[in-house]
Amino acid sequence: MINPSDNNGYVPPGEILDFFRSHRNFLILGHTEPDGDCLGSQLALAEFLISRGWSAQLYSPGPFSRPEIEELAPRFQKRIPDPQKNNPRGDTAVVVLDCSTPDRLGDLKDDIEGLPLCVIDHHASGTLFGDLRWVDSSCPAVTLMIQGLIESFEAPIESGTAGQLFFGLATDTGFFRHLSENGAPAFRSASRLIEAGASPKKTFARMYGNRPFSSRVLLGRMLERARPLSEGRLIYTWESLKDLEELGPAARDSDMLYQLLLGTRGCEAAAVIREEGPGRCSAGLRSLYDLDVGAIASGFGGGGHQKAAGFSFTGKREELELRLLPLLDKAMKSSG
Repeated sequence: MINPSDNNGYVPPGEILDFFRSHRNFLILGHTEPDGDCLGSQLALAEFLISRGWSAQLYSPGPFSRPEIEELAPRFQKRIPDPQKNNPRGDTAVVVLDCSTPDRLGDLKDDIEGLPLCVIDHHASGTLFGDLRWVDSSCPAVTLMIQGLIESFEAPIESGTAGQLFFGLATDTGFFRHLSENGAPAFRSASRLIEAGASPKKTFARMYGNRPFSSRVLLGRMLERARPLSEGRLIYTWESLKDLEELGPAARDSDMLYQLLLGTRGCEAAAVIREEGPGRCSAGLRSLYDLDVGAIASGFGGGGHQKAAGFSFTGKREELELRLLPLLDKAMKSSG
């Protein structure tokens, strides 16, 4: 456990601190298809609030299909039965974490109407929503913002909470691979979490170990389909509905796939389209340098960061290819 004497991390604005001081019951929501940063932020914030004698309830639309997060599913509820019953004295508030657009809340977005809403996020693009927003696109993970919030209250960070925060940070930075020369504040924050009891060794094993054999089969198929575009600066591949039905969503190992694609000589960006159902697709975009994939995803109703973004698409994969790939090629040429 640590009780930081100097907070040189990500400090929330005063109105965010006032928001938490003004309520005693919190409904903490995250986005659909949750990842470690989303869930780690939710869990750490809830544990902090409960430690102060406040009430915190966790909600997530799921699914918890990734191997590193599947064990967390029992700690989250999918729907809020009657939100107004949670607010008998008017002291209930909603906190939405790591979510750039209300649509990514799934059905939960309909459960929180009329309640005060604070959004804490780090995505550069998306849809403005919420009564109060703390958005820092320079922050590599929302867990760092939650750590800064906890430290601003001068509260100790317990070992379990430190582990959740470190897991989220490691998830969104690719275990620190994506941090640049501006990443020193993140490493300082990570150091304090390790002092509090977070284990880099256990976190790495959680993130990259225990993968099903089917994930390796799917990786092989998608690498075989991969094709270079834009003179090799962009690599594109896709997952079929047949793959999904045969191997299941647990076979997806997106981090490893992007790592292999972006590690190819001359590659600066990667695009992946997955068939999610008849006439439904999702797209994931990654960039190493100047290409702003968040802006491209936003044009399709999605969102994300400059270097990592995604969106959903209603239509066939071939239709999305005809729209997305020429757009990416043009953007690659414009980015130099």
